[in-house]
Amino acid sequence: MDPFIEESIRKRQKQSLLKRIIAKWPLQRYLGVYAFLPLFVAFGASLEFLMINWTGDRETTEVSVMPYGISWTSYITRLSAIILSMFAGAQLVHQFYQPLSDLDSLVEEAKKRRLSEQTDIEIIAKEVVENSYKRRKQ
Repeated sequence: MDPFIEESIRKRQKQSLLKRIIAKWPLQRYLGVYAFLPLFVAFGASLEFLMINWTGDRETTEVSVMPYGISWTSYITRLSAIILSMFAGAQLVHQFYQPLSDLDSLVEEAKKRRLSEQTDIEIIAKEVVENSYKRRKQ
């Protein structure tokens, strides 16, 4: 058997089912980090819907129209368009402004600042120790 095929089979066996599902998730390519967010939004919306319409005596309210006369389909369509446009807007802002592009330089500056503070503390500590030795000798 071809070593390349054997290696791919071993890799596939090592991957868990969850990792394989995540790797094949269709929205991963389009939404990136936000790929699973639609699932959480749908889950939260369904829970909210169930909490609104659930009553203790197993009766449900039959409401086919939202407040202000908006139908459920129109409401869901508008809500999904709003949510997707928010995600697209966030991605667009990050692509345009690139707020984390200078993160490496900021981290380096913070490291240098912390290192200088540590050296200052070490100098002060050495002086304190030397002074204590001098006091003991006197």
